Amino acid sequence: MFNLLQEKYYKNENIIRRIVYIAILFYVLDIILWGAGVLNNISGISMRMLFFVIAFVGCVPGVCFEYKKYIKNPYCIVISLFFVMLLLSLLLGIHNDNNLMIMVSDFKGFLNFLIVFPMMYACNTEDKIVKLIKIANVFLVILAVLGLLLSFYMHFSDDLQTQLYSLLDVNRICGITMLTSNITRIFFHTASRLFFVAFMFLMVFCVIEKTHKFIRVLCLAVLMTASFISYTRSIYLAIFACFCVFLIVVHTLFNKYKKLFMRSVLYMACVTIIIVGGFSVLQHENMVSVAVTRCLLTFIDVSPDGSQQLADNKDNLEVDIDDLHGNELEDNKSEQNDKHDGNNAIDKLNNMSAELNNLSIRDIRKTNAIRNFTDSPFYGKGLGVENDLNGETIEYFYWDFLSKMGFIGLGLFIAPFCIAIYNFVKRSRKIVDRKSILLFAALLSVLFLLIISYFNPCMNTSVGLMVYALLVSIDSVEEKH
Repeated sequence: MFNLLQEKYYKNENIIRRIVYIAILFYVLDIILWGAGVLNNISGISMRMLFFVIAFVGCVPGVCFEYKKYIKNPYCIVISLFFVMLLLSLLLGIHNDNNLMIMVSDFKGFLNFLIVFPMMYACNTEDKIVKLIKIANVFLVILAVLGLLLSFYMHFSDDLQTQLYSLLDVNRICGITMLTSNITRIFFHTASRLFFVAFMFLMVFCVIEKTHKFIRVLCLAVLMTASFISYTRSIYLAIFACFCVFLIVVHTLFNKYKKLFMRSVLYMACVTIIIVGGFSVLQHENMVSVAVTRCLLTFIDVSPDGSQQLADNKDNLEVDIDDLHGNELEDNKSEQNDKHDGNNAIDKLNNMSAELNNLSIRDIRKTNAIRNFTDSPFYGKGLGVENDLNGETIEYFYWDFLSKMGFIGLGLFIAPFCIAIYNFVKRSRKIVDRKSILLFAALLSVLFLLIISYFNPCMNTSVGLMVYALLVSIDSVEEKH
């Protein structure tokens, strides 16, 4: 019986891989285009979940029949151990009578990481991975261009403002926040976190491919500007950190491509400065000054008695709905509760008390998470731990993670990233080829998401875990002999 099933599978293997690959492609595009997934629910069924299920179910026969290859893969081992830990944390949460809603949210959120198995199965060659990345990049660049146009939101007619707000903000595709009377913050709930991912892969394509360099440099500048107009402090921090790592790696391991990388960065920077400068003139306000002002609010907090004091670095960010199950995570309460009025532009930066109050609330949440973590540092207190007074999910991903799964859970979660770093350094010292450069882009992409996740949880949703799975797939791709 087993041999008969195996024979039928191998006869239809190419068709099955193609179906899984298409499902993954639509899953990725759904994440990019539909934000928190409000509009793509049909009769209560999430299309994103549907694509996920098709991809996962489709890969099961192939993974079972080729199990020897997967059980030898160190990524599969540590990811499987992580899911064992996730199940144990779920049982611990049930035993401790933790918040059921948060427990289900935590568990379903991390189930997104299961996409790694369909992706490893279907994207089994470099060409398939590159094709998937290029298609995703096209749509991310299109959204970046849309973001640049939306940055002129305050200069649109009242009717158009109302229509755009109702379509994009209310449906949680793109957050539209008026920072000043001229400047608007444009934050796509999923795509804004992925602009830098597209940026890194476009950067390596500028090096490994000789065609369309001017168009690629222009797209790099558009993606960087789109990240800038999100006015998101953790994104700024993550880009700076990744750029430092980029310079170190290129200088030490990529001598052959150093000039090509540096030339692309220089051209991109020049075009980005021109775009930001031109937009500042057209919008009658210095965009850089607004970004700096918003960043400076990070270092100010308001204590209960109203006095100001230095605070830990925090970030006032959008937090998306957990894509797979629709559990809404609250963003800045003051921003969400503002009623949109096309005739009234709200000056957010002048309303500092609202921002500072929000930062103070986040500080309380972080303190609760640290307290719960210190009570059980090794394996946590189980899924569903309440780190917020109102029983909501908090913004600080790592403290929230540690309070629920402890050092053991976090270690297993970070292990694939550490394995990829080791494999990348080991490979790059011997040979710098297309796989090495793609792996470098994927590592910086995951590093970027890991950094912003400290303030803005995206590594427990399909946004971050999809990129994490892509990193694993690139490093596990079959070599051509």
